[in-house]
Amino acid sequence: QRTLRIDGGFEKAYTKTKTLRPSDRRLKVRNIDEKQVTNDDLKKLFAKIGELKVCRFDRNEFGQFLGSATVTYERPDFAKQAIQEYHGAFLDDKVLTVEYDTVPQMTKVPRP
Repeated sequence: QRTLRIDGGFEKAYTKTKTLRPSDRRLKVRNIDEKQVTNDDLKKLFAKIGELKVCRFDRNEFGQFLGSATVTYERPDFAKQAIQEYHGAFLDDKVLTVEYDTVPQMTKVPRP
């Protein structure tokens, strides 16, 4: 909580709230078999759509693969096209799930 001074002494209190919103560039790719698909394979596949910012396998704090990857494109239209082309497609005998990932968003809400 933060109290801000506005107009020479008038105080208005705000509460910061953290929410999740869908990203327009970051995708979550699920149902990946790490034994058959490498991170480089995934990069090559998704780079066919457009310029990538990030492409990495998701791992827990112990380095164990979680069966998913995060792919972030430079432009939202690339992400949309990747979902259209790869969601439901087969990759080494597994059906991929490709969908928008969620990202945290901080908002200030005025307190009454």
